[in-house]
Amino acid sequence: MNTRQVKFKYTGSALPGNAEVVTFLDSTGTGFPGNFGDTFGLARIIVRLVNDQSGTLTLEVSTNRGTTWTVISTNAVAASAANNENVYDFLIEGLADIRIKWTNGATPQTTFIPSISGTGQRHIAN
Repeated sequence: MNTRQVKFKYTGSALPGNAEVVTFLDSTGTGFPGNFGDTFGLARIIVRLVNDQSGTLTLEVSTNRGTTWTVISTNAVAASAANNENVYDFLIEGLADIRIKWTNGATPQTTFIPSISGTGQRHIAN
């Protein structure tokens, strides 16, 4: 079993505003090879998010290094409960390139703490 774990740094807005779209991870960016998940031995991307306002988390896939993207998963995210986080687990095994985006709801965030990591473990994270 591959137990590799990789953390990705979030570089978007500290507190996304009204309907703002921020990118959590884009594998077509500088430093990422094509088929990056397979290249780095990653099967899943886990997004943990502390957010006090709602939004939408979207996973997209590209087969042409980001020229076109296809949405494969859309998750409506409610505000996380006090002292809790929302956790989303995306299977990326075998996908050429991926992009995970956050679209903020109508109200700007006042608390926004994303954590993005990849794992080589194929089973669903707990």
